[in-house]
Amino acid sequence: NLMITFVFLHMIRVFVYNKEIDMRSGFSHLHALVSNEMKSDLFAGNLFLFLGKNKRRVKILLFDGSGLMLIVKRLDRGNFMRVEDLMDTPEIEISDLKRLLDGVNLKVVFAHKKQIQSYLLHQIVLAASPIPFRM
Repeated sequence: NLMITFVFLHMIRVFVYNKEIDMRSGFSHLHALVSNEMKSDLFAGNLFLFLGKNKRRVKILLFDGSGLMLIVKRLDRGNFMRVEDLMDTPEIEISDLKRLLDGVNLKVVFAHKKQIQSYLLHQIVLAASPIPFRM
């Protein structure tokens, strides 16, 4: 049962709405944003993340198979990242959503991932380079 949940979580896609929203927005308005502006199908089982001017709250809209769910998270201390920091990121991984909900600024996480990818690419290039033959 746990393995099924684990596999299922990695299949979920998390889409980020790239504009600030009014945090008073409810099901109908957020559904309209998903359909009309994000050009996505809310009923495909994906998550849609919304950030507002108030950096203390985020909203997640999803369809769970039987109805719409709207999840709201408010931080007790600190702030969520600015939506501007996610402008070039229309989709994030589920692990990044967990970090964001914990109050981590994903800008730092993304910069770290790029450093790791650059290092690994460099290592692959070095490993693929022919070794000079010496006699």
